[in-house]
Amino acid sequence: MITKALLEDIPALTILINSAYRGESSKKGWTTEAHLLEGKRTDEQEMTQIFLDPKNTILKFTENDKIIGSVLLVEKGHQLYLGMLTVSPELQNSGIGKKLLAEAEIHAKSLGLSGIIMTVISVRE
Repeated sequence: MITKALLEDIPALTILINSAYRGESSKKGWTTEAHLLEGKRTDEQEMTQIFLDPKNTILKFTENDKIIGSVLLVEKGHQLYLGMLTVSPELQNSGIGKKLLAEAEIHAKSLGLSGIIMTVISVRE
């Protein structure tokens, strides 16, 4: 189920995002940045700041009361910026990311925004 994340979700979201992008667990999925960057991808303080900005929305994908996916959506002018698209490394390539993207499109349309933009790392080994 995809819903808006709550402030109380920040610890679980932080763990999920870091597991998908950095460290040993990230190497199980395709989103790893472990070979490019060191340290954590985010922390609870940064996530709290992101969450409290009224232009930001974090969507979470839950299954059996566990957060297994998320995406950050940021209103930027007439467009929606999509960032930190995250799926648990063990569950990548199972359609969760596609469902989060579809929900991001619905969110953009509900705000009357003209498009979605994102930034990606262009070179992966």
